[in-house]
Amino acid sequence: MDLYPQADLEFHDGKPVTSDDVIASLRRWAQRDNMGLVLLSFVDRWEAIDDITFRIVLKKPYGMMLETLGKVVGSAPFIMPKHVASTPMDKQIADTTGSALLFSKETNGVRGKRSFMSKTGSTNRALSLPTEPPVAR
Repeated sequence: MDLYPQADLEFHDGKPVTSDDVIASLRRWAQRDNMGLVLLSFVDRWEAIDDITFRIVLKKPYGMMLETLGKVVGSAPFIMPKHVASTPMDKQIADTTGSALLFSKETNGVRGKRSFMSKTGSTNRALSLPTEPPVAR
């Protein structure tokens, strides 16, 4: 019985998300984030077990591992293709290939319109998302 079925995750360009992409992305993020820097001080090595499995080997226990990798405040550890994550630290990333909500040409810059790149169908589905915080009454 396969306890860890293959997730078939893909980036917007249709290429699969690999362990190498995840490792490169987390390493880049960790160099730029305060919690990531703490995590780096505990990391002994990063290992790609296969194309969809990776391991972070620690020098000693780090009790905030899940909170660090799952943070949503500040700089979250987003996963990007390895060639994008390999952008030098002094350069801004220009490639927007990812696996999350994006602005698309279809929205024509209309405020509040975003699109989600879906594996089903070849067109983006425009979503209306709030752009202003709700007003308390």
